Amino acid sequence: MRRRAAPLLVALLAFAIPPVLLGNALLAVAQPWLVGAVYAAPGVPGPSIDISGEERRALGVTGVRSIQPWAGDGVEQLRGARLPSGGQAFDAREVSHMEDVRRLVRGLLVAWLLAAALLAGTALAASRRAGALRRGTRAGALLTLGAFGAVGLAMLADFSGAFTAFHELFFSGDSWRFASGDTLRSLYPDAFWSWAAGALAALVLAQAAALLLWSVRGRGRARAA
Repeated sequence: MRRRAAPLLVALLAFAIPPVLLGNALLAVAQPWLVGAVYAAPGVPGPSIDISGEERRALGVTGVRSIQPWAGDGVEQLRGARLPSGGQAFDAREVSHMEDVRRLVRGLLVAWLLAAALLAGTALAASRRAGALRRGTRAGALLTLGAFGAVGLAMLADFSGAFTAFHELFFSGDSWRFASGDTLRSLYPDAFWSWAAGALAALVLAQAAALLLWSVRGRGRARAA
């Protein structure tokens, strides 16, 4: 029975690890620090509407906070945001899109919580089977590196195509397309998402590499013992 349980534990660990690492990275990236960091990055254009850099940063942070599921006021922050002229910063279509984004982020975090619970339970069950724990961790790390490495390469090869495919998968019609004069487009141009996606991928891959290193070192110590 113990021998038959080990492959199941390895498989559960392998498939639970990628969504957990993605969720960890998403929690780290979906924060106000991202706005200032990306605006300071090379290749990110200035605002396409009549606002200063500081005003743009403030609105950009408001947009990020509006999609955080743990922020109780959510997109209401966008409805109350104003341009320096006194006009409403975000129109109804922009607010609706950000509500869609908020729902997507919430769904991803629910999946993260479920995967984290599965991972914790499986790791506990495998704690007395060091070999299974290491094999499952190694498999999960390699699966993550392979999957996100492939996505990263696709983004490097054709970011615009990958960006469009992502939005067409998760959003209906052209609800995510905005003109250059719209506030969302000014706050988050394509270059913004390129840097943000790069940061997300880097965090996921760094976690996977750390897990892979741990599993390999653990196997080496076990052999040396």
